[in-house]
Amino acid sequence: MVLVAVLGSNIAATMARIGLTPGFGFLERAANFEIGESAIPFRAGDSYARAIAVGVLNTAKVAVVSCILATVLGVALALMRLAGHPVLSGLVRWSIEVVRNTPLLLQLFFWIGLAHALPPPRRAVVWFDCVFLTNRGVYLPSVVIAEGSWMAITAIAAILLGWLALMWRSRARGPLAPLPLGLVAMLVLAVVIYASGFRISLHSPAVQGFNIQGAPA
Repeated sequence: MVLVAVLGSNIAATMARIGLTPGFGFLERAANFEIGESAIPFRAGDSYARAIAVGVLNTAKVAVVSCILATVLGVALALMRLAGHPVLSGLVRWSIEVVRNTPLLLQLFFWIGLAHALPPPRRAVVWFDCVFLTNRGVYLPSVVIAEGSWMAITAIAAILLGWLALMWRSRARGPLAPLPLGLVAMLVLAVVIYASGFRISLHSPAVQGFNIQGAPA
């Protein structure tokens, strides 16, 4: 406690000597930098508090997508590992052993080196006319949801969850039949989608100038 008190006193004295004041006032200052991708609107000149909020939302989005992809990949590899084909099972087993027994830092160096080995955007490796591999990132098609469609998505999710809950209740107690409930749920979903003007589209990246227009993965 004495050591922490001495360090705090020295830090406060040094900051006062060079004209720095501790606090959170900097959050209201203008952040004169751009952020490449943001879930909420952001431009240079907005406050540092908004920049931090953009970073938190980007981190949450990456975490959710990573959890979903890791779950799908893990289940797929587990099923292939349990397959009766010796070649497929062996390849999956050796790939898992290599990944689990290799330091994470070494894996990061490998992927960074592989990324730098890719060509620039104007000479990108293109797969299926919608996937671009460049030294600036991997550009994938993005899903664009029209403005006002989030309410429809919420209603659809609520209807599906209600349907699943009723199906579980019918299996547990037996008085409700899943098939009529499914027909009713599909009818209600069709009405909600038609009434809300739900629109969703797929936006493919494209080369524009010296870069690729689209969000990198």
